[in-house]
Amino acid sequence: MALIQRCRSSKSGTGRKYYDVTFNNRCSRGGVEFWPRTIYRLHEDAFLALRDFGFVDLFYQVNPTLGPWDWVERGAAYIVGGGPSLTGFDFRKLGDRNVIACNRAHEFVAARYLVVWDYEIFLRPDGHGEKLKTKDFKAVFTKPGGGAIHPKAIELEWLGKKGRISDSLADGIHPVNSGMAALNIAYCLGYNPIFLLGFDCRVDVEGCRAHFYDDGPWGKAILTSEFGYRPEKMEHWRVIMDRQKRQYDFREVRIYNLNLESALTAYPKLDWREIFK
Repeated sequence: MALIQRCRSSKSGTGRKYYDVTFNNRCSRGGVEFWPRTIYRLHEDAFLALRDFGFVDLFYQVNPTLGPWDWVERGAAYIVGGGPSLTGFDFRKLGDRNVIACNRAHEFVAARYLVVWDYEIFLRPDGHGEKLKTKDFKAVFTKPGGGAIHPKAIELEWLGKKGRISDSLADGIHPVNSGMAALNIAYCLGYNPIFLLGFDCRVDVEGCRAHFYDDGPWGKAILTSEFGYRPEKMEHWRVIMDRQKRQYDFREVRIYNLNLESALTAYPKLDWREIFK
């Protein structure tokens, strides 16, 4: 069986989707031979035929420490962020759905994957780091330096806060915060559609809450100049994430925001009460 080393999807001028593929060894199918270290441009129907008939494993092996993560999942994913809108939410409603949790949200929901871009919160002497290590996930994705937070931690290359999305985890990602990291990771894993929970892009200043869970003194500091919180910084995040919508549209990824009051404006909003009837 052949192994795909590299794969990038694009669209031609006519709007037809194609894939630039590189194989790791010589292989053939239907009288057509593929050679290693050569880029082949396959239209979507040919590419999907190779994948669906088991001719290739759609895994990336560019970074041997990364592991085979790209395109390993199918179906819908639910990303649980940390917005105050989830205060009092019954996470049992998620049932056995595919859940990707961000940071401390894992303490409240059974998650298949965890994204910890702010790994420093699990290095503080408040017990959250030890609690994290007792939980089991398929993988814990974090940025460089966070590998010690969990036995299944995978450090992804951080390409800076550029607001772009990546098509492969092996190439690294460009998140501005944990929520954007989780969304890009969900796309790379192969999930579609993707539903967002707790993506408020605002804080509850009146209730002095930065997240739906209790952050203690650290959380209170987020809302003060002590931590450097500024409303314009949150608005900056919102603008970047809204702009990313066009990049996901180009890749035909359907994303829905399950918070009707979210500050995000680009993503279609649905009432979670209708989704989790």
